Amino acid sequence: MRWNRMITSVCVFLLQLIRVLIGVVAAFILGAFILGKLEAPLSVNLDDNYSLSPPMEQFAEVTYKGERYTEISIRPTSYRLELESLPISNVYLIISMIVLLGAFYYLVHVLIKLLKSIEERQFFSLQNVKRIRIAGVMVICYSVLSWIYGYLVRYLLIDYLDIKGVFHMSSRISTQSSFFNSYLFLGLMILLVANAFEHGVKLKEEQELTI
Repeated sequence: MRWNRMITSVCVFLLQLIRVLIGVVAAFILGAFILGKLEAPLSVNLDDNYSLSPPMEQFAEVTYKGERYTEISIRPTSYRLELESLPISNVYLIISMIVLLGAFYYLVHVLIKLLKSIEERQFFSLQNVKRIRIAGVMVICYSVLSWIYGYLVRYLLIDYLDIKGVFHMSSRISTQSSFFNSYLFLGLMILLVANAFEHGVKLKEEQELTI
């Protein structure tokens, strides 16, 4: 029991430190942006829907378990595009970073409250059910907003770019990420745990009333 409380205290301390760092980073970004000292070029990843002409293919010498192979073809499957001079780049990315930092700050705050309730031996409460649900909803919102962000970048920016030497392979939206490995699935599982936790809390309260 003592070790459990010690581990919980360490986790609370680390989360509090992370919360302070998030606040410092957010303040630094805002201050630098207001003073005009921050440049944030818009970075876009071009996935396997795009290709270069001519392709950026290189040859390398590879050694595997002492055996040497020459002229091994290396071809990148994705490309990163830095758009430094677009007028929307600074505002676009800085607003996104501030919103993301704010949401992460609040999520860390909720986790600290959960861990402190464990320290105070008041973990099984409806207040913690609410906190777990908030965490689940925030994870789901992050997944949805990430999809919307990618769609807007593609619809408002990528489709209007004409890059010399880069051509579009198809107009399909990439669906490579598995649902079970996504934040949406994680958020749904957290909500499921919250529902089960709420049921357990209500059973506990009923038992206490009968006693």
